Parts: sequence; structure tokens; C-alpha cells
Amino acid sequence: MGCRWLTDGQLPAADVRLLTSLLESLRETYQHHIAIEDSQVFPLAERILDRAELEAVAREMAARRGLIL
Repeated sequence: MGCRWLTDGQLPAADVRLLTSLLESLRETYQHHIAIEDSQVFPLAERILDRAELEAVAREMAARRGLIL
């Protein structure tokens, strides 16, 4: 559906509604994911990992997104 939107420059109304619903669901899920990372995962990582390990994690996360630190 996303490829069709990019290719055609538009989507039928039914597809727009479906895509909107799917993206809203993704946003809600991702917001929950971020909240858990911010409140639990990152504070724990800061307590148990040393600086070199934190930097390695940061580099790995950046690499997955095609970024270089």
C-alpha cells in the first residue's frame, strides 16, 4: 500500500482509512515501547554497563539505522 501511494501519488479512500488506522496503531505501540525504554531499560543500562559497553550499544543502534557515530 505504501509503495502504491508513492508510485501513484494517492490512495483510494478505503486504503487511506486503513493506512491511517495502521499508522495510529504503530504510533501507540511505539510510544509504549519508548516509555519502557526511557523509564526502565536505559536507566538500568546506565547502572550496569560501563562507558565502553554503553558506547558499543550506541554504535550498534546507530549502525542499524545507517548512522555513524
